[in-house]
Amino acid sequence: MYKRIIFVGVIAFAIVSLVTIIVNELTRKVDVSYGFHEKELMRGDNNYIIDVNGKEVLQFQTLSMQEKKNLWNNSTLKDDMLTLFPNFSEIKYLIKNQIEDDGLFKQELLNYIDSVREEYISGRLSSKQAKASLLKS
Repeated sequence: MYKRIIFVGVIAFAIVSLVTIIVNELTRKVDVSYGFHEKELMRGDNNYIIDVNGKEVLQFQTLSMQEKKNLWNNSTLKDDMLTLFPNFSEIKYLIKNQIEDDGLFKQELLNYIDSVREEYISGRLSSKQAKASLLKS
């Protein structure tokens, strides 16, 4: 009788342990606080977060200003920004939503884009010159 109770207890413990491991693995890969968005973090030189939609988000909180500039210049987001030209509102939307930065980099980039926009709208920059200026950002 006691052997059966112990056997059932061991089986129940094994099942509960297996379910706990599976649930922990799933919650590690899924951020349930924002409605099941994947939160895979690619490490190394590419400080991106890739969400379910495949949208790249640059994480700049812990980087120095030089590291932020290097990462921005080598990112696909910069290329995406250039494809949105001359829609400056979409460019700013992209930067606001796909760069996470507590420092000055994001604000300086937005200010630079505003200055290029003003130069372009006023006619002081041609479309080719404006694109070249955005490429230098």
